[in-house]
Amino acid sequence: MKLLLENWRQYLLTERFSKAEGEAALAPENKKMRRAYTKYLADRERGPWEYDRDDPDYREYEADPAKIKGIAAQLIRWIWDVVPADLAGIEAGNDPKKKAKEVDIRQGLILMWIRKLILKTPDIIDQFIDGTPSGDLWNSFEHFFQHNHLMPQKELLGVKSFDELHQMVVDTKPAVEEFRQSRLKSPKMIIEGTTFLRGDWAPGALTKPLSHKKLETVGERGWVIMEIHNKAAACFHGVSDWCTTAPGGGYFEEIYQPSDPLFIFENEKTDEKFQFHYGTPEFKNAANYEVGDELLKQLHGMLMQTAASEKYRDVIDASGIQAKTSEDPEELLAITKRLYKASRDPKSPSYKEYIPSLLDLVGNAATPSEALLIMLLGKSMLRPSSPTRGRIIHHDNMTSDILEKYVKGVSLPFEEDVNRRISLDTLQKITHSQAASPDLLRMIAGAKAPHGQPGNMKVGEPDDYKKIEGGWVAFAMRGKLFEIARNHNTPFDMLLDVISWGKDRRMLTRHYNSFARNALENIVEGALEFGETEYTPGGPTPRIIATGPRPDARVSIDQLKTALRAAAETYPPWVGMSRGQRRGNTGFFDLIRTRNEGTGGVALAAKAIDYLGIDQDTLNDWAKGSIRDSGGHLRQSDSELYRSEDRKQQSLAERKIKIKVKKKDETPT
Repeated sequence: MKLLLENWRQYLLTERFSKAEGEAALAPENKKMRRAYTKYLADRERGPWEYDRDDPDYREYEADPAKIKGIAAQLIRWIWDVVPADLAGIEAGNDPKKKAKEVDIRQGLILMWIRKLILKTPDIIDQFIDGTPSGDLWNSFEHFFQHNHLMPQKELLGVKSFDELHQMVVDTKPAVEEFRQSRLKSPKMIIEGTTFLRGDWAPGALTKPLSHKKLETVGERGWVIMEIHNKAAACFHGVSDWCTTAPGGGYFEEIYQPSDPLFIFENEKTDEKFQFHYGTPEFKNAANYEVGDELLKQLHGMLMQTAASEKYRDVIDASGIQAKTSEDPEELLAITKRLYKASRDPKSPSYKEYIPSLLDLVGNAATPSEALLIMLLGKSMLRPSSPTRGRIIHHDNMTSDILEKYVKGVSLPFEEDVNRRISLDTLQKITHSQAASPDLLRMIAGAKAPHGQPGNMKVGEPDDYKKIEGGWVAFAMRGKLFEIARNHNTPFDMLLDVISWGKDRRMLTRHYNSFARNALENIVEGALEFGETEYTPGGPTPRIIATGPRPDARVSIDQLKTALRAAAETYPPWVGMSRGQRRGNTGFFDLIRTRNEGTGGVALAAKAIDYLGIDQDTLNDWAKGSIRDSGGHLRQSDSELYRSEDRKQQSLAERKIKIKVKKKDETPT
């Protein structure tokens, strides 16, 4: 009977749990957890410093259901970040079904244990959402369950806090290491599973009779680097915090492949150990944490100086580490070519296996333009909607020639013709790139989509943009190609087109206002240099002023004056003029224009006017759409005539309103 009760108790404490049940117990639909989430929100929104929890106002607080749901989802997401998958213990052995069941039960048990602590101390929610829980939970859970038979408290629900769990793990590490070493029965297996890449066995280590106690290593230039090919060698050379060394566990067998072994590094001076596995990929220190970027680069560099660089080139390429750490453009180009070849071979690793290398190649500043050409133009390198394409386009080594080949559908020399579809989104990304040449930007401005294929843009010749019906500026705004106005390579005539486009239009939209302002600012920055006035104590605050023409000017002073005049003719506030200087008193139609156009001027344009010494009379003349004729009289433009008609209509409307008001006032009471 006692055994029966013990088995039933064990079932209630462990086997009844699962991931699904654990998540359900943490959900806001659970009454106890809903109260915990409400307390958490009450503390955040009212604050324990303002209301005592026994205060009726505090207890009557009702949280927004949407907020409770959001906090619950956030909490569960962060909890899963500390729940490992390597939880099966020695009892499960290598049986996949037993391991899967045990992991499911133990992950559910972890969720229930954290829930228990939250219900006791709701502030634990803060530790997950606003910070990091104490006690290194990920490694603590792994150690506790993988070596559960050595734990003084074998039931997780009996542990009272994160800190108590962590301390238990620290205290049992010597016992775990002793048990691990006691399982090493076959020195022959250890020797067979160890291949030295740097260093060797110490003299006398292999003398008979063999014993694992005699198996010591000796380094070369302070380091030992080994390939590990079986569990015995992993346990012997590894440390207890690595799941690959857990006695009875099957994690080594899960990740090991003859073409993808473990690598263990030993530092003779510091006794530090590191474990690398490129196929996972994982690069751990002795405490089972990922090593930092600099150390990763150092250790990987040492490995690449050994025979492993050729023996395991494919798996190292796929990991992306070489693509991330190499500073040799030729090597990076070679990696790109190998990945391109793999992407076209049905028998090669899948897209998901080599995509990390693509991301690291794109993130490496040393990746040469030839490699970017292959990545961008290669038929099988990227999916049609891949966000990586945008990162390639904006790489510092990207060239306009590559971008032009891409948008024209040019194939790689060793590929058949590619019917490449260019989306409007891709054209937008290219207009962001300062590598795009003036001719390429002209081609993009003139791009067309075949009927019924809006996602398949076709570019033609640089002058095609001039032939677009309704003007290329209208097309650019419909296609959201607004970055053309910001790009330093956009030709002056195109920027001037943007500024002048709204001259004869009676209603200017907010998008056009922003588009034209950016074009004007681009022109001013291309012509002049700016600096701050000198500060003197007690004097005026320093301000930005134009200091002179740019030495590398892409816009001449004459072109700048032309642009400023065009801006004044289209919309005077862009150059710092008020509407009253252009149209007299502000009325109903001006209020409508204010709402649609925005009121901000282009600060740099006003400073350029100051620098050039353009007087107010000249600005007024420009604002009216014309310069003075030979007789000194202003010529009225068509747009000014339109505005005159607007004022006539406005005045008529105002007179009608006044008549109605007057009649109402005169009505006898």
